Amino acid sequence: MKPIIGIDIGGTKISICLAKKDGAILEKKELPTRLRADAKTSIKEIIDTVNLILFQHRLSPNDIVGIGVSVPGAVSPEKGVIPESPNLPGWKGVRIKDILRKKFRRPVFVNNDANASALAEKLFGIGGKVENFVYVTVSTGIGSGIILSGKLLNGASFSAGEIGHTTIIPGGPQCNCGKRGCLEALSSGTAIAAQAKRMMEAGKFSELGSYKAKPGNGRLSAEIVADAAREGDPLAVQIMRNAGHFLGIGLANVINILNPEIVVLGGGVMKAGDLVWKSMEQAIKREAWPGPLKVCKIMRSKLGEHCGDLGAISLVLMEQ
Repeated sequence: MKPIIGIDIGGTKISICLAKKDGAILEKKELPTRLRADAKTSIKEIIDTVNLILFQHRLSPNDIVGIGVSVPGAVSPEKGVIPESPNLPGWKGVRIKDILRKKFRRPVFVNNDANASALAEKLFGIGGKVENFVYVTVSTGIGSGIILSGKLLNGASFSAGEIGHTTIIPGGPQCNCGKRGCLEALSSGTAIAAQAKRMMEAGKFSELGSYKAKPGNGRLSAEIVADAAREGDPLAVQIMRNAGHFLGIGLANVINILNPEIVVLGGGVMKAGDLVWKSMEQAIKREAWPGPLKVCKIMRSKLGEHCGDLGAISLVLMEQ
C-alpha cells in the first residue's frame, strides 16, 4: 500500500512524517517554524525535507497517496491558503496547497490543525465508534475539532471549533488575536508563561526565577511552571490551577452547546496532569448543565506525541 506524507505546521515547530494507512509512522522529522520575514524559508525547508524523506525511503512522489497539511486558523480546505493566525505571523496568504501540489504533483489536503486531530481521533483514537465528540488541544494556543453525526464540522467560514477565542473574562488578559479575555489568553501554554511573568514582575514570591536559570531551560515556559508546581512552588500551583479552572469553564460551554458524548483533550499543557485536571473538572461540574454532563465523558487523548502527525495523514485518508 502506498504511504502518505503528513505535514503539521505549528507555532513553534513543523513536523513532517511518512506514514502507512494504518497510522504507523515510518519516518518523522521536525523543523523550527520560521516566522515573519523568514516564513518563505520554512516553505523551502518543508519541500526539502519531504524530498529527503522520499529519497531515504527510495520513493518518488508518485509512490505516495497524497499529502496532508494541518495548520492553525480558519483555513478553507478547498483553497488551502494559510489564513491569518496569531500563532503564525508572516504566513498569511501562503498558498500551501498550490505550492505542494505543483511541486510534487500529488493530491494535497489542507485543514485546521485541531480539525485534523479530531479526524485522527476518529480514525485511530477514542472517537472510532462515537458519532458526536469534540477534540480540544491545549498547547501554544487552544483549538478544537468538532465531529457531529460522524462528520467534521468546518463552519460557514471554516472557523467552527475556535474555542480558544471564546470570551471567558470580558476585558481580561490580552490575547494574540487582539481580543481580551479569550480562553487562549487564560489557559494555553503561552498564557501560563505570561501569567507567571506578570505575577513575578508584580513582586509575587516564587522559586520560578531559579527554575528559569537552570542550564538548558532558557526563557520561562509553561513546562517550567508545571515543573515548579510539581515541586510545590505556591505561585506555580496557583497559576496551573487557574489555567485548569478557566479551561473547565470553556469546556462546560462546549458541553452545554454541543451535547457531545466525549470531549477528548490533548496538547502539551494537558501533560501537566492533575495540576490542571482537578480544577478543570471542578469547573466543568459547576458550570455544565447536569443533563449534557451526565452523558459526556472527559478523556485524555491516547494518540500522544503523534496526534498532529496522524491528524495530517487523516486529511488524506478521509478523502480516499
